[in-house]
Amino acid sequence: MTYVKGGETTESTSYVYFQTPSLGIEIRDENRDKKVSSVTRGTNVTIYVDTNLPMDYVVDIKVEDPDGYKKTYSTEEIGNLSTMKIDTSGFVKSGEYKIWLKTVKEHACGLEIESSTKESLKIFKEEIKIEAETTEPIEFEDVLFTVRAPPYTIFYFNTTNDEYVEIDPDLEDMGDVKNKNCTGKEVYFTGETDENGEFKFVASFTEDKSFKFEVNATIAGEKKEDEITIDVSKAKVTFDVPSKVIIGEKLKIRGSVAAGESVDIAIDDEIKESKFNDVTVTDGEFEVEWDTGSEMPGTVKIKAFIDVDYPIGSDDYPFSIKDIEDYKDEDGFISVKLIKPGLDAEQPRNVVAEDDDYTIEGTATGVDYVDIILIGPKGTASDEVDDITEGLLITSSSVSDDEFSEDITMEDGVDTGVWTVLVLHPGRDGDYARPAGKAGIGAGELKEAYEGNGFGGKDRDQIVAIIRDDTVDAVGSDDLLVAFTFKVESPYVRLNPVASVAVGEPLNISGVTNREPDTTITISTFAGPTELPMGIVEVEWPTADEGVFNATIDTSDAVPGTYTLEADDGDGNTDTVTVEIVEAAPTPTPTPTPEATPTPEMTPTPTPPEVATPTPTPAVATPEATPTPPAPGFEALFAIAGLLAVAYLILRRKK
Repeated sequence: MTYVKGGETTESTSYVYFQTPSLGIEIRDENRDKKVSSVTRGTNVTIYVDTNLPMDYVVDIKVEDPDGYKKTYSTEEIGNLSTMKIDTSGFVKSGEYKIWLKTVKEHACGLEIESSTKESLKIFKEEIKIEAETTEPIEFEDVLFTVRAPPYTIFYFNTTNDEYVEIDPDLEDMGDVKNKNCTGKEVYFTGETDENGEFKFVASFTEDKSFKFEVNATIAGEKKEDEITIDVSKAKVTFDVPSKVIIGEKLKIRGSVAAGESVDIAIDDEIKESKFNDVTVTDGEFEVEWDTGSEMPGTVKIKAFIDVDYPIGSDDYPFSIKDIEDYKDEDGFISVKLIKPGLDAEQPRNVVAEDDDYTIEGTATGVDYVDIILIGPKGTASDEVDDITEGLLITSSSVSDDEFSEDITMEDGVDTGVWTVLVLHPGRDGDYARPAGKAGIGAGELKEAYEGNGFGGKDRDQIVAIIRDDTVDAVGSDDLLVAFTFKVESPYVRLNPVASVAVGEPLNISGVTNREPDTTITISTFAGPTELPMGIVEVEWPTADEGVFNATIDTSDAVPGTYTLEADDGDGNTDTVTVEIVEAAPTPTPTPTPEATPTPEMTPTPTPPEVATPTPTPAVATPEATPTPPAPGFEALFAIAGLLAVAYLILRRKK
């Protein structure tokens, strides 16, 4: 703002600041030093005002009761509120009240505003109350309790069945709690409500019993008390474990629990290892792995105990819990049947051609691998255990979903003849007896155990005997073995004899082979007057050890002569067959069928005219003449002449 002072000619500048009116409040105790949100009825409270309005502005103190009814409690100048106390005795209903200020327009220079917030004040009776988040918790569940009384009321707490109650002072800020004992055979403490008339604490229970929590305090010169009954039900552990397990497998013991920080796992009333003590519960779930390799077949009972204190000094495992009181009642159990491991195998083919795959497959339970040993007809002259061309191969096959399958190539150069196959499983303890004099050899580890251990120079029977002595035939062994033999042959393709066919007739070719499935055979002309159409045919396997093939060749364009046909498997294994294709027989000329001779039409004989009967003349007796017989054949000639005459007449008539 620019202006000129009276009697001067020089302009002066000054700044004028305008502020938005503000009116904020806070409910405090009667000493005005602490904010409060709840009080016992009859307790005085004050209104602290934070404003930029003049102190002589008049405001209404507005109050809304728990039912929503509004009224003006009092009308005062703002400056008077700093010493004014509000007596809550008139707040007859218990519950939440709202308090705020509103300017009186005519006494506030026309300004009409309300305080920026409506402060809540909860009114309680002149009493002490204890409340629980739930009155029916389960064992080990953390339960929040709230004690309500006038602000800063000192009270005393105690409970029944103290030895099964645990109060955790770290879960809620219990303040300066005096005379406290939060666990043990006596649980009690002395507490004090805060500025809002509340005191919170968290308790849990280690037994499914009924508990009575009691609080008492002196309020306005009178002893007030309250109690609450808590009925605790047993916590349950729910297991997620299969009902059967193969001995030798690692069983994951999983489960869930609604409350608790840890569980102890006992198997047939024994805590077998330290890892089964205090298994951590995370987000209500737990898991621990159990190696069943040294167990016996049968049914075991797995028990779980929530937050049990393991006996101090009991560091030896396995540890029996039968005579320990804290392990008397489990929080969950499940029965699991332990089953002996098994091994079953089969070979789809008993005959394999060199350079083809030998297949072994089957089922194995309780292991991740099975070991497979192939021994040649002559044994081996080498100490190598992974060279099949030397007559010995030790390998392994992984087991997935209890199944395994392995293809082993019988490489070109392997010994032909009868081979022996051993499939081995280490049994329920997970280790073979003593392969090559070594202990602790598990599934899939035989190759390493036998490397460089003197199989060289041993025949097939000797090698088989050594392996059996190290595994299934060892004293006390539970190892498993399945044995097979199969024959390795030189690969062949063989054509069957073919009968001669004429040009144009289908030429059928057939044969057999010992090659592996999925082999295709090509049929082509090896020699002959001309090329016949080539065919590629699939091999079918009516038996596992020999395949058959068939092809049909079109001879429509063939030239008569002798042909040599070849069957080839694509790997150099061939066979030939000779067939004669002959000239097709000439087609006979058909004999014409004679036409039928038409029947001649007969000319009708005209009726002769009527002739008068003559007068008879007296007859003169004349001797009868003897008729002369016709010459031989005359009747036939006469008949033929008659027919010709008739035919002539018919033809003339048609003209």
